[in-house]
Amino acid sequence: MTLKPWRELAVPHRDVLEGTLQQAEFAADLMAVHEQRAMETYQDPKLFFRRTFITEGMRLLLTSVAQRLNGQGGDPVLQLQTAFGGGKTHTLLAVYHLAKAGDATQELPGIPALLDDSQIHGIPRSRVAVLDGKTASIHVGDTVRYLEQRTSGIGGTSVTIGSVDVGVVVEVTPRMGGDDVIVLDVRPQVNVIVGFTDTGDGGQVPNTSERSIQTVVRLRDGETLAIGGLIREEDMETMSKIPGLGDLPLVGQLFRFKNKQRRNSEVLIFITPTLVSDQP
Repeated sequence: MTLKPWRELAVPHRDVLEGTLQQAEFAADLMAVHEQRAMETYQDPKLFFRRTFITEGMRLLLTSVAQRLNGQGGDPVLQLQTAFGGGKTHTLLAVYHLAKAGDATQELPGIPALLDDSQIHGIPRSRVAVLDGKTASIHVGDTVRYLEQRTSGIGGTSVTIGSVDVGVVVEVTPRMGGDDVIVLDVRPQVNVIVGFTDTGDGGQVPNTSERSIQTVVRLRDGETLAIGGLIREEDMETMSKIPGLGDLPLVGQLFRFKNKQRRNSEVLIFITPTLVSDQP
């Protein structure tokens, strides 16, 4: 008995048979989703989560995002530790749909159980009102206080406490134009503490890594601006050892293990300006 060719048992799709298959059609495109021109599988949040298997890594990431949006902790910077082609865009789409869901999170398959485990009841939406020509500032992160200087004298010891804002800071200055046009001067900035430097008198000054963009755009009332490109790449090396054996001279290296990781993070910001009438 001879085996039939696999093409007779499982007939390929027509574009495969004709040699016209475009693999890019199956790739997730975050901008296409944002502009409402993506495939329905990616565009519709309900369908997206219905066809998405939420792995343990994605569950932890979405939980952290939900906690951050609700002011209950969570990481201010996303760390996507996936190999090339390992689903980074798909994960960002999951974050995008979760952040935009608002009160509709209970309708997304798999999300209610995830939020219940963290005692989160919904995703709030940030809204800021500002007058024409004035600057609105939004800070999502923490204010870190540090010992800047210590001075000893006859009357005792005095200390100087400094502070630095870390996380995401967005400053927006809107200016109204005609025909419902809004001109936005946008200045997003991401600050991360990467270490501390001793001042020599008992104090420490934090070293920060900054990513920033400044842009001026014209939008109509209700249109959305998407800002990306705030990318950070870092190499991390950790060492673990077997207690006692790892400290032995010469042979101790056999019981020590080094792990190197490269982490990439990117901050995506979406701003939707809306004109508010001053009429009652």
